[in-house]
Amino acid sequence: EVVAAEAAPLDGQAVRLAVHHFGNPAEAESLAARLAAALPACPPAQISSLPAVLAAHAGLGVLAVIVGKRPGPAGPAGLST
Repeated sequence: EVVAAEAAPLDGQAVRLAVHHFGNPAEAESLAARLAAALPACPPAQISSLPAVLAAHAGLGVLAVIVGKRPGPAGPAGLST
């Protein structure tokens, strides 16, 4: 519900999701599957492990979801819009 609420203001724009974890890849996969079911128009979430330095602050078993706009086409300087 929280992720859907965060993605709502970006309605009409391409959205990208990421699920970060530390020490619990199965839970990250499960969360990504639930996100895919809740947001069928969104591409599957990228899953990655957090670096130990961040996990040291967040704790073992942490899950984080990132919601952001997908980059647009490259402009003349090679930067996405």
